[in-house]
Amino acid sequence: MSSRFLLAGVALFAGAAVAQNKLVTPTGVTNVYGGINNSIPWGPFVPAGNTTGEIMVQQIEDDLVGQTMVIQAMSFRHQYTSTHVAKTFTAQVTLGDAASSSLNISTVFANNFLTGGNQTVVVNGPINFPAVSPYTRPPAQFDSPVIFTTPYTHTGVHPLLWEVIIYQSNPVSPTQFYERGPGTSHTAGWVGTGCTIGGGINPLAANGTTNTTTITNNLANGPASAPAALMVGDASPLFNGVPLPVNLAFLGAPSCDLNINVLAFLNATTDASGAASLALPYTMAPNLSGQRFRTQWVALDGLNVVTSNGLDHCFPYDATNGRRWPQGRVYANGWGATPPPSGTIQANGLVVEWTY
Repeated sequence: MSSRFLLAGVALFAGAAVAQNKLVTPTGVTNVYGGINNSIPWGPFVPAGNTTGEIMVQQIEDDLVGQTMVIQAMSFRHQYTSTHVAKTFTAQVTLGDAASSSLNISTVFANNFLTGGNQTVVVNGPINFPAVSPYTRPPAQFDSPVIFTTPYTHTGVHPLLWEVIIYQSNPVSPTQFYERGPGTSHTAGWVGTGCTIGGGINPLAANGTTNTTTITNNLANGPASAPAALMVGDASPLFNGVPLPVNLAFLGAPSCDLNINVLAFLNATTDASGAASLALPYTMAPNLSGQRFRTQWVALDGLNVVTSNGLDHCFPYDATNGRRWPQGRVYANGWGATPPPSGTIQANGLVVEWTY
């Protein structure tokens, strides 16, 4: 099946676009798992024996420069292999203009808000995180929300600073973990569902990872010993603005979807079990680090086209040869009744989904 015929048909049979009101920071890991988790600011509550739970954290988000929005909530995705109990935090959450980029965050909390900039207390009271269960594959959903009682207007002129001061947690333990970065290897997130070969039971299934040197893509449940290709591209609309996904009924495959704006085809052949794999080496560079892309397998099942689920990838953030993680934070915990003036800097931060 030629790429010209496939894409020409795609342009004629498109679904409607879906409006978005969510944004993830860092943007590259919107549907990608970075492989690292941390509890701050939602714990741990130290020193040992702390029976209330106090912690103060500021995090700067460089990826929100240029984004204009009225933010209604922020959410976090928990470590996808874990089970979390329900928790209630007594807290104050403030959003405002940052005085600098995350690279230059100060150990002194008061120095990180821009003097004369926007600043709003968006929550002052209880924050309830629900009990959550493990997921079958990463990344987790953004299942731990902080709903604002007062929305925050972000102009996008400066990086965004968010501050969480937790005065009490119930229960204090166990400590719960949420996804952060930067990781050196990312696990691709699934997009859609594959279709099933004739006489098959399970749909075509793709999985993949990206580290600082290699992109891997694996296929299972495909047709045996058959022509296949790995499609590489992105999530942009196709030519003439055709949005994804596109159902392939016009190719005689009504249970199959195209989940990728195809920019290249890499030929392969499945083995006797219907599996295939491609490992693609690359050289990290600043213009790649943190960039998103998408892959999807397509194969011939006799005369029929079959496709796997799509995969969202992100080239890892690499401060040495690429682009650094675009977040930074400073924190202090176990301070008693009064928040401290300063804390400890970490060149990382939790992945956040913003509702606006």
